[in-house]
Amino acid sequence: MKSFRELPFIKYFTRNLAIATLLIGMSVFNYGFDMAGYNTIQAMDPFIERFGTYNPTTKKFAISPKNLSLLNSLPRITFGLGIVMGGLLGERFGRRPVYILMLLICEIGTIISYFAKNFTQILAGRMLNQMYIGMEGWLVPMFHAEIIPAPIRGAVVVGYVFNHIFGSFIMSCITFKTSQWDTDHCWQIPVAVMFILPTIALALCWFVPESPRWLLRRGKDEKALKMMRYIYGSNPEYAPEQEMALLKASLEIEEEKGTWKELFVGTNLRRTSIIFFIQSFNQLTGQAFASVYGTIFIKSLGTINPFAFTLISNGLGCIAPFANFFLIEPMGRRNMYLCFGTLSAASLIALGALGLRSPTFGVKAGIVSMSIIYPFFYIMSFGGMAPVTGAEVPALRLRDKAAIVGWSTQNVMAFLVTFTVPYLLQAPYAALGSKVGFIYGGFCVMALLWAWFCFPELRGRSLEEIDEMFQLKLPTRQFKAWKSSDPDSVGARITNMEGHTGHAGHASQEPNEKRIDVDHEEEIGA
Repeated sequence: MKSFRELPFIKYFTRNLAIATLLIGMSVFNYGFDMAGYNTIQAMDPFIERFGTYNPTTKKFAISPKNLSLLNSLPRITFGLGIVMGGLLGERFGRRPVYILMLLICEIGTIISYFAKNFTQILAGRMLNQMYIGMEGWLVPMFHAEIIPAPIRGAVVVGYVFNHIFGSFIMSCITFKTSQWDTDHCWQIPVAVMFILPTIALALCWFVPESPRWLLRRGKDEKALKMMRYIYGSNPEYAPEQEMALLKASLEIEEEKGTWKELFVGTNLRRTSIIFFIQSFNQLTGQAFASVYGTIFIKSLGTINPFAFTLISNGLGCIAPFANFFLIEPMGRRNMYLCFGTLSAASLIALGALGLRSPTFGVKAGIVSMSIIYPFFYIMSFGGMAPVTGAEVPALRLRDKAAIVGWSTQNVMAFLVTFTVPYLLQAPYAALGSKVGFIYGGFCVMALLWAWFCFPELRGRSLEEIDEMFQLKLPTRQFKAWKSSDPDSVGARITNMEGHTGHAGHASQEPNEKRIDVDHEEEIGA
């Protein structure tokens, strides 16, 4: 019987790598807290009475479509600012300082939101939280991709989506309970929960190392070697000097200098276009309709408790990213995108078709069902594959800038979708209701057509080998089965090193190769 350390997936981790992976990924829970929290609390009566206006005709409080749109779309501006700040600061000062800064911003935004007394204050608090989410969106997938071995990189990076969705589920459980209260605590408690994890992460930030790949790109070889020993050094077979030599050789081969212009010339233009389209379709396929306005939409149908719907939807949604862990490496990024994207498109088109029928209880039940099923398939396709691909595709020296472009694209598209959804759903505007499924289903079809011709398979490759494949201008269909004609190429050797014995950072021990002894775990120094 295999020991726990020899289990698939687990065997690639050292203790320090596991701790760092957990702490870096922990921050994403607040992304889910924010999305599910505001999705639900904006449908709570005390929240509406606090931040809405009284309508003497209906004798009810309501948040106007304008303010509802502002609350959910205007924070996208600070989300975008967070992406740019994270990228510029991360490129110059490293990943770890950005990690600490974004946690501090989150805590400030949460405090403002909790004590908000008017719409301007709650909007300002959420805008700060969205700045934090923009920074962690830029940071987390790329940070994980730079420190995780190739055989499990996809599973770990797609964990970004799992943490987001599981955070949404936790928040849904909380709001389901607090929605029954008739005081401001019904929305303040969910907001206060957003303070917990950043506090824990800040207290443990000393265990988060700097990215060795970033340090090497900045010419800080000694610090890079120290971080490599810290992350992988508990493995007695690990040879950090050998891995560092290969990583440096890969950087020397690159022609890029790391300028913005290089993102749009030569083979980098292809990579930038992949990032642009996959991040665009991440939003244009309608996730904001489900994640931001889902509770309000279901409340308007008058079928089931909208807070119970959110709980069920997010609970089912947790299964999808969990399944991603097991499917993304054996099935591949491209196949998951095409297969589950097709099911996502079908559920949205079915949602739109139901909107054409008379609104009987059965039809409304069908709409509710499609509203639950769609996010499930979305997470396994358009939602789950975008952060993974965005972290794998960029050239090594352009990773920071490419991440800014990718997440900025996603943010602009999210702003457009989030801003327009209330006007598409409600009267006296378009009043489409569930017929919006035709719009987002159409974008799903466009995404699938793009993926069929342009989305390459990158599973099991080191970042350096992916770089070689793009430089060779391989056709999309050849990425999956391609093998280097030179087994001693830098990219191939790094791929073999990362997956040789099934442990992070193992170096292959050739017969005549002298083993390099290294210290076990060591502390992170200045």
